[in-house]
Amino acid sequence: MLMVAGIIALIKNLTWDKSHNLLLIPVILHLVLSSLKLYPFDAQLYLYTIPTFIIFIGKGWEFIQTTSGKYNPKAWTLSVLIFPILSLAGLYLHGFPIKKNELKPLLHYYQANAKSDEGLYVSVGARHIVQYYHQTGYFSPKGKY
Repeated sequence: MLMVAGIIALIKNLTWDKSHNLLLIPVILHLVLSSLKLYPFDAQLYLYTIPTFIIFIGKGWEFIQTTSGKYNPKAWTLSVLIFPILSLAGLYLHGFPIKKNELKPLLHYYQANAKSDEGLYVSVGARHIVQYYHQTGYFSPKGKY
């Protein structure tokens, strides 16, 4: 409801600054690249749209406060305090979206398809796991890793 009110306020009052266009450029570029199948659709789209949503919600709250004729500072303070609590409650209830990358199938693919003396790039986060698999004998690299 606040977002719809914010969009109406921005259209009605024509308060869209040129700086707000900077918020839309990454979203439009992301949609174009994902339509060309050059970039995954959902991976970073949330990060690009959050600032725009915050502006819409803020403008919507301001629009509702000013059109009702009564500005209530207690309601403003309460909403500012409740919004982060509700956001964190959503993360607590649903968990943070983490993609787990299992290394065993990747290491098996490397062993099956790597040529002799062909190295393997291992990120810093996976270095200790690959070292463990190498020490236990599950993984024997054909080159440096």
